[in-house]
Amino acid sequence: MKSFGAVLLLLCLLCLLVFSLSVGSVGKHAVDAWAEQAGQPDSVTDTVRQSRQTPPIEPVYRTNRAWFGAGLLALVVLVIGAMLFMMHGGTEFLRQWRLTRKRPFSRQQHTPQQVPYPINWPELPHVPTVRYLPEVDDEQVVDSWD
Repeated sequence: MKSFGAVLLLLCLLCLLVFSLSVGSVGKHAVDAWAEQAGQPDSVTDTVRQSRQTPPIEPVYRTNRAWFGAGLLALVVLVIGAMLFMMHGGTEFLRQWRLTRKRPFSRQQHTPQQVPYPINWPELPHVPTVRYLPEVDDEQVVDSWD
């Protein structure tokens, strides 16, 4: 069984080696094709299209406003998350926090508390037992019409 595992491992490693070599040769071909296309001059339509485009002029103050807006959004999300946490699980979290911060109490005699209203349950009524069917062997034939 161990030799089968070793053969399987070697086969997997061989497949991985063949795959990596094929990917490497395909990758070299793709890089060569990309470099060849990048070295070609632009077509006439590309040159005309680029000459008719004007770069947009962006004011300097817009970049600062974007960061201000992103920071404000982050603060709002943080405040809403804190409010949801406090509404859904805040009380349990604070209770557990108090229990971990609480000092260990000394062992005192703890008297059990008395129940203010003891409950006296009445006795349950007698439940009749169910009649069982007689046991039958496989060789015995039971006729239900007798």
